[in-house]
Amino acid sequence: METELRGFVIDLTASLQQQPELGGHRIELRSAREVRAEIDPTLLAQALQSIVLNAAQAMGDRPGEVHLTLCEEEDRILLDVEDDGPGIAPEVLPLIFQPFFTTKTRGTGLGLSIARRNVESLGGTIDVTTELGRGTRFRLAFPRKECPRRR
Repeated sequence: METELRGFVIDLTASLQQQPELGGHRIELRSAREVRAEIDPTLLAQALQSIVLNAAQAMGDRPGEVHLTLCEEEDRILLDVEDDGPGIAPEVLPLIFQPFFTTKTRGTGLGLSIARRNVESLGGTIDVTTELGRGTRFRLAFPRKECPRRR
């Protein structure tokens, strides 16, 4: 289904901003223009919600921000989710996408594994870069497909 991603992410972040689980952290979208993609918005929404809520939980009580950056390259669409939280410990990083793995006292440990599965079912990839004390970036990359022209 053709989805205009900039508007979609704006609507999703507005909805997430209202959730108590966000803990007062701010979400900001960085994208100057529309990006259209042939993508299932339900699967993408589930993935982004899991990533954003994990970022908010990792930041704890300290006020923080989650930045979503949407951009296009010649052959792919990139959506970065960056937080300014504590980062992910090197010994934990290889485990974060495993089902039922969690470092939190609450939760099932399924959020990031579902996010990865959803992104991959959309033909995309998800990569993580992190620096202790500086934050974490999840990069979702989707192949660029030509959207069919409407008549």
